[in-house]
Amino acid sequence: MPTAGGLTESVTNLVGLTRYRPIPLHDKLSDALEPVGASYEGAPVTISNLNNGIRVVSRNTNEVVSNVGIYVDVGSRYLAPHSCGSVDFMKDMQMNFLPTRTRTRLDASCGFYRLGSGMQISAFRDCLMYRGECFKSSMQGTLDVMADLALNTDFEDWLVRDNHDEYMWRRGDQWQNAEEVIPELLHQAAYQGNTYGLPLHPNESNVHEINGDLMRHVHNIFFQPSRILCVGVGVEHEALEDIAFNSLGHIREGDNTDLSVQKAPPKYTGGERRLEREMGDWQTHVGLAFETENWHSKDLMAMCVLNMMMGGGGSFSAGGPGKGMYTRLYQDALARWSYITHISCSHSIYEDTALFCYYGTSAPEHAGRLVDVMCHQAKQAADKAATPQELERAKTALANNICYEYERREVQFEDIARQCAVYGKHRSPEEWFPEIMAVTAEDVTRVAQKMLKKPPTVVAAGHELNYLPVYTDILNKFN
Repeated sequence: MPTAGGLTESVTNLVGLTRYRPIPLHDKLSDALEPVGASYEGAPVTISNLNNGIRVVSRNTNEVVSNVGIYVDVGSRYLAPHSCGSVDFMKDMQMNFLPTRTRTRLDASCGFYRLGSGMQISAFRDCLMYRGECFKSSMQGTLDVMADLALNTDFEDWLVRDNHDEYMWRRGDQWQNAEEVIPELLHQAAYQGNTYGLPLHPNESNVHEINGDLMRHVHNIFFQPSRILCVGVGVEHEALEDIAFNSLGHIREGDNTDLSVQKAPPKYTGGERRLEREMGDWQTHVGLAFETENWHSKDLMAMCVLNMMMGGGGSFSAGGPGKGMYTRLYQDALARWSYITHISCSHSIYEDTALFCYYGTSAPEHAGRLVDVMCHQAKQAADKAATPQELERAKTALANNICYEYERREVQFEDIARQCAVYGKHRSPEEWFPEIMAVTAEDVTRVAQKMLKKPPTVVAAGHELNYLPVYTDILNKFN
């Protein structure tokens, strides 16, 4: 039962005779103390060198979980047609804890998982990345295992041969994934027979050419201190230097090895590739690409803004914030033509070249019309200037995406490694922001016009490709 005082106070409050001041909650009290916010100075990226030339790069985010790993400047773009798939094959073998000269397969796998760590090895056309996610107390053991796999893998001939069939079995599932097949075909068609156009993966016809001698040759040439970065996110720099020295400090540059690596400049050719096979659905998948701005271009941010402005998505999406429903490809293509089930764009950026790609899907009988729409949108990007609203929305979305993605540890790891390899330093999202906001509608139109001056690259995959126009017809649309 409420007391008499409580009842009296309740009654006075109800009738408006309360002793509390009638001040709205959104107004500031004149006698209230000023709030004191927490200061945050950010987490800079620190770079140093070990005595043997390996660069150590860290960013201390003060998190419980850390990411440590190794970046190696090696990839299919450096190799010859007969050896270009060896890097991805190496990644596949090492992901299964290949025995090394100091550890058996059981020792490596059990020791790694006993630490509570997770490992990912990723092979790209321009680099190979080893990344381990672990607690701070396990960083040394985690990097030890990855460094042992990277530097001491025992590429015995019989062991390499035994992995041929297993590798192709795993590749069989991946070749049903159009999101992986289309970019691979685009690169092969865009740079025919050179650098980024060399296949990233071995196939059934050449996988048996990969032997122990080839793997050891590639390993001896490229796994040198001058081509290696040790990267850590969520770790103090001094601690990472000690860990890197213990795991990688023993290797020396060019031990009995010819280090002559020729980095041939990429030659964009344009062209066509078609893969007629079942892709796990009854859709026809089409890609349209052009060469565009690389990491060193002054128009890089203008190209990224164009990518966000074009946007796109899939017809199954219910929409909502961040779904791209106000982008050009969504409004002018996906929402307009019911036969298009997906249309979007992407930007594959490298140190010395880049590809701007349109990707769309439809039923096979509508593939010709889909190509017409994709070509029209590419030309519209060059002819139709961005409205102030379009431009502001694209720039804001780009800045937000960079900041949002940078919150993820694995994205931080790759971004820091790539930027330090390309620029020799790291630029944070705060440093990119002024360049993004400085992009004008004229900049976006200029880069869109520039990329149409070279021949297009067209690829298609699906069980029925007879409805697609021939390459010369597509080429004439841009002349």
